[in-house]
Amino acid sequence: MIEVLDIWLNNSTNLNIFVGVTTLAMIASLHVMYLASQKIGKRDERTSQIYLKISNTTLIVLLVLLSVFISLVDADVVHFRQILIATITLALGCGALLMARAAYRK
Repeated sequence: MIEVLDIWLNNSTNLNIFVGVTTLAMIASLHVMYLASQKIGKRDERTSQIYLKISNTTLIVLLVLLSVFISLVDADVVHFRQILIATITLALGCGALLMARAAYRK
């Protein structure tokens, strides 16, 4: 699977699309996290638990994705950095979704 993605990224148009989508996903995740943190409010006893749960989940997702990434990627992958940044973006997106869920839950 990673080899197919690496071959697909060899085309410069595909690489630009991949980098653009990854960048937009990262910006959207950061924006959602900012909006949700504004809605949750200042740190107190209640919000500290929410932030701790979100940070814990994001860290676990990041560790799982990075371990899967390292186990699947060979040493001869050309676009290692782009795929690694996409993996980190997925973990950040999971944290943003969890934060949005916590902020907008009634």
